[in-house]
Amino acid sequence: ELIFPCLISIYGSLHHRIRKLGRWSSDDSADWSGSALHFFVRTTSDFNATIFIDLKTCSNCNYFIDYSINCKSISAINVVNSMHSIELIVPNNLRESVYEILITKKTEPRNGVLMVGDIRLKGAEITSGRRTDTCNETHQKRMIFIGDSISVGNGVDGKNPCKFSPDTENVLHAYSAISAMHASADYHVIAWSGRGVVRNYGESDTTAKALTVPELYNRTLATSGDPSLYWDPNSYQAQAILINLGTNDYSTEPHPTDEAFSTGLSTFVGVIQSDYPQAKIGLLCPFSLTDPQCGNIQ
Repeated sequence: ELIFPCLISIYGSLHHRIRKLGRWSSDDSADWSGSALHFFVRTTSDFNATIFIDLKTCSNCNYFIDYSINCKSISAINVVNSMHSIELIVPNNLRESVYEILITKKTEPRNGVLMVGDIRLKGAEITSGRRTDTCNETHQKRMIFIGDSISVGNGVDGKNPCKFSPDTENVLHAYSAISAMHASADYHVIAWSGRGVVRNYGESDTTAKALTVPELYNRTLATSGDPSLYWDPNSYQAQAILINLGTNDYSTEPHPTDEAFSTGLSTFVGVIQSDYPQAKIGLLCPFSLTDPQCGNIQ
């Protein structure tokens, strides 16, 4: 006789064993690239175990999640409006009792908000146990990357030339996540494609009509202007902050004046210094060698 394991709901009772990476709201929502859930499960049967993640209703969603087991990417899941849950398989052919699970939002805020309802397990249980070869332990070092499409990895999984598509964007392959990995640091990516310091991509004026990165920077959810969702910098005091902005300010004409860009960037850096007084802040020059943003950044 085959006895199939029961479906066990764990998110409420064992919430403390699920580690959240990145910026999350109190109702378990996240939209910034790199936001993740990290936990360990122990299998309880000889069958493949299954993790079900229930999703709250999401409008205009078309984002991707990376599913990793034991530090290896297993699959990319495309979440769209009609989806109410994600089903993740933990194969028993790995023949290990404890598995490290990492679920990462690969794409940026404009592609939708990851809103977690319940997490249920079949054939496994969440555990406080650890693996000796874990690659996602809490690090003492913390970094923040602030930027645009370069920082979120827009097109990094595509072939050049490629237009924007959620399936070719992958923050895990961007310089931001890779740099944090090599530094053994936790990281936040506060970035949105097409946004600049004082002007955004393709806008008809020298100043922005849509929100710029400095205006989005202090939000827990980039897509929500709710004042109650202001991000408290004291909850994540970074030691290093890298700002990679300017590409979109100068990408199309009319360009902002040198004074407007320099003043806007300087003011933004002042805000960041106030929020993270102990952090080392680095300004990165984007890839252009013809426009004046590098000189203005310096």
